Amino acid sequence: MAATASSYQCRMIFSGKPTDWHSTGGGLFDDLRENAFHYMNWVKNSAKENIPQDLLADGQTAGDAHILNFSDLLINGKRKLRLNDKDDSGLGLFLFDFVRFATTVKAQRLGLETVDLFMSYRQGLLEEKKDKPKFLEKILETSKKDEAEAHKEYLEKYTQGKKFIFSDETSLVEISKSPESAQKIYREDVQKLKRELNSYTILDEAYRVKTSGGSRNQARFWFLVKDNNDEKHIIEFKLSGEPATSLVRKQKDFVNRMKDVEEVYWKGEKDPLYRAIRIGERDYYMRPKMKEFVNFKKIESEKDKEQAREFLLHVAYHMGRMVADQNPTSYIQAIVGEPENSFRWVHRLVNEYITLVKDL
Repeated sequence: MAATASSYQCRMIFSGKPTDWHSTGGGLFDDLRENAFHYMNWVKNSAKENIPQDLLADGQTAGDAHILNFSDLLINGKRKLRLNDKDDSGLGLFLFDFVRFATTVKAQRLGLETVDLFMSYRQGLLEEKKDKPKFLEKILETSKKDEAEAHKEYLEKYTQGKKFIFSDETSLVEISKSPESAQKIYREDVQKLKRELNSYTILDEAYRVKTSGGSRNQARFWFLVKDNNDEKHIIEFKLSGEPATSLVRKQKDFVNRMKDVEEVYWKGEKDPLYRAIRIGERDYYMRPKMKEFVNFKKIESEKDKEQAREFLLHVAYHMGRMVADQNPTSYIQAIVGEPENSFRWVHRLVNEYITLVKDL
């Protein structure tokens, strides 16, 4: 069945998002994923009240930390555990970045206690050595042969020969069948987008329909290209709007915000396939599309649940390390030196927000 934009009832938002609560009908975890702006509005208007000053340190934050926004990305030819969605990242409050993550974990009901996440986060702040889960270690050591097979599998899912597959399964539609607002933007920006691909031969173009997640309303243009070795690749240009973190801190322009976030959350590593681009008044993030082996969209078996718990604890640790790299001395001392007191704040804030949204 061919996909059409109307079949997904697409609505596009290009700058900013509503702060009112949006229910997906898919459960609390899905609701939390789609409501980063609601959360940050809560932080701005009420949650910061009476918080000890040492716990209000700020710096570069993930912005919308949850299990689906961290995964294995192929960067300069090697798999790395990285923040894979930086839409809402930027300057923010460290404490509330972690609290948001903890609320999403609680909503998943996997048997992880907030205190377990907190202690793992604290380990990261202390920069203690912590082994990665074995399944994650294996993924990050994927061989070149397995990478090639995964790349082939990904291409076969979305393409046939030199063309994209347009269907409900791929969520791809022809540009001419995308919303008129998307077509207008495409007509205005396509030549400049193509200039970013000047080292490739462009084979086909598509509009990507996404109906879930916090960036469900943002336009995504896909290009099927081939390189000088006749190898095919899929490159996405994702239109970006204001981040949720902009509600609590003034942010830099998109290109410089991405540079700062990647300096921390990507350890400063650069890969020319990942680029923040400004075209007129619009911002795009360019990235290669590929198979990600860390995939917790469906957590069904006991093995899935166990691996998810291990992964979430490691993400909490990773978030702590990213804060430690920025060296907010008073904040680290507050968490590390007075763990019982700081945990009480975390526990209270997680429960307050969960209680608030359950009543909406």
